[in-house]
Amino acid sequence: MENLIDYGQDNESLPFSGDDAKEKEKGICDCPICKEAGRNGRIYEGKKSFYCSTAVKTGECDFILYKNNIEKLARREITSDEVKQLCSEGQFSATCTKIRKENETYTGIFSLQKAERYYTLELNFPD
Repeated sequence: MENLIDYGQDNESLPFSGDDAKEKEKGICDCPICKEAGRNGRIYEGKKSFYCSTAVKTGECDFILYKNNIEKLARREITSDEVKQLCSEGQFSATCTKIRKENETYTGIFSLQKAERYYTLELNFPD
């Protein structure tokens, strides 16, 4: 049996379906993994994740980033603007809440990190 990954897609988020397929073909940004490998993958937003078009179409890329990746620290999901910044600059910053201290916040710098079957975010602190 194949190991399937849930990209959190629906018919509206697939890059190659729907009446406005031309608009959806644009995606959010270039996939950093495909760009490094010389492919033309684009990042799209599904219900639960951001994923690469190449992963869906051919399986050559394994970029998937779940939206709830920073939920415990930032008390929200990752936005498409943060994914754009992550893909272009390799990182993005977000305001996080200290655990058990609701009123205390700090700025965390998140960068892309390869996990076993998907990508996750590593938290660093500014100097």
